[in-house]
Amino acid sequence: MEYFLKLIIPSIKFFIFSFLAFSIYIEKGFSATSTGSLTANASVVAACSIATGGVIDFGVYDVTDLSAKTANTGTTLKVQCTKNTDWKVYSTQTDATKIMITAGGSTSETQMPYLLYSNSGLTTLLPVTGTVDSVSGKGNGSLQNATIYGKVAPGLNVVAGSYTQIINLSIDY
Repeated sequence: MEYFLKLIIPSIKFFIFSFLAFSIYIEKGFSATSTGSLTANASVVAACSIATGGVIDFGVYDVTDLSAKTANTGTTLKVQCTKNTDWKVYSTQTDATKIMITAGGSTSETQMPYLLYSNSGLTTLLPVTGTVDSVSGKGNGSLQNATIYGKVAPGLNVVAGSYTQIINLSIDY
């Protein structure tokens, strides 16, 4: 047994010494701290879109009614723009081309002209460029309402039917 202890004890001493020396080496290798920094960058560009369109609904048009037919409630578009971005919505069609047409129609009796307005009093025509009379606002990053109103002149000599037209709009920002 004495012989066995003579062999084992030096091995145990070597193992303990090696472990301690290695521990001190590792601890010494990571004992200092230095600091630094990095920078995160992003660019946000001004952007706008007409997220959802609406429908100008003039309802039932009676050719014998001599008062103008208006879309009193107008239609509400949903506009979304980058926060603090000024925007203007307008029609890209001239007043002369705002004509609803019934199916198969190409004559004046199958065409129903109308006008678009930027105010509920129907006193300010929706312009064909982004002027001061446009429906406008300042972006807040969320969906915002932009209401457009319309009016059809009274006493049009048109045939019975359903009239429709796609209205092209633009948004300037």
